[in-house]
Amino acid sequence: MLALSLEAIDVYPPRATALGKLFQPKWRLRVLARRIALMLDAVREWNWGRTDDAAHLDLATVLHAVIPGWANSYAGKRFEGTVFFAAYLAAGILGLLMLGTEVGAILLGIAFAIHIASVVKAIVPRFESFRDRIMFTGVTAGALAVMIYWPASSVFSRVAVPLSINQSLPPFFAGDVIWYHPTSNVQAGQFVLYDSAEFRTSGRAVGRHAQLVVEGGLRISRVVAMTGQTLSWDQGKMLIDGKVIDPPWLPTNYESLLQNVTVPEGQILIDPTNLIPGGGFGMPVTGEVHGQPSNLEVHLDPGISRNLALVPANSVVGVIVCRTWPWSRASLIY
Repeated sequence: MLALSLEAIDVYPPRATALGKLFQPKWRLRVLARRIALMLDAVREWNWGRTDDAAHLDLATVLHAVIPGWANSYAGKRFEGTVFFAAYLAAGILGLLMLGTEVGAILLGIAFAIHIASVVKAIVPRFESFRDRIMFTGVTAGALAVMIYWPASSVFSRVAVPLSINQSLPPFFAGDVIWYHPTSNVQAGQFVLYDSAEFRTSGRAVGRHAQLVVEGGLRISRVVAMTGQTLSWDQGKMLIDGKVIDPPWLPTNYESLLQNVTVPEGQILIDPTNLIPGGGFGMPVTGEVHGQPSNLEVHLDPGISRNLALVPANSVVGVIVCRTWPWSRASLIY
């Protein structure tokens, strides 16, 4: 026993070997991963303010689903409802401001999807299977479309309809989005959308005959005179029934073409500039004539401008109200 008491004792703890130090970081990562897993389990088990996960199929909750997020707040999930409502407003307002463009259509689709998600989450918080969720979501989307969005769009389309322009028709340009009010009740001076019939006529092009073809379809022009009104000119000033229009609604080079024109019954007089480029005196033609490249100036009979300017009053689709895209040119149309 005495001999043992004389042995030297190492009071320093054992140190890790080089091999142990090599595997020590991996051991620490394993501990960190275990702690993260425990934290995620705690998050999943946390109530997050939910009162319960039972379905809310009562009539009051269903009626509150008309407004995105309202049903969620009614079911006791106010924060969730606020998030749904704010997201819906952001996507919906931007989508309406850009309506008529591809981005606007995407934003409105996102707003509709947010509305669907808010209703599904409010009425049935949890599903037993993914198939049940898909089926209920589809039924909800159909119900919202038929009961809310289709009637709302039908009513709204009676007030204003967006139209994307794919061809420059001054003062509008390709890519613009305009809104028109569907009506046939128009007045002189307004820009209208009308359905133009196809028009064919002949002309002269450098000693040869040429044919002018005005394709039918929707076009935009300003109404110059209504049925029974008379268009005249006096030293470059345009007059409607003897009243000076300043600034004139027609280019001054129409003075010799549309002089003392009284609009017949059932017709209106429009600005034909968008139908005959060049102001009615000639039309630059580019393309091919009998398969050969050409760049000719086609001279037309002055009476053609008068024939094109008179269109049936029942061909008017609506009155142009405003331009909303691009935002740099957004304005009301008078």
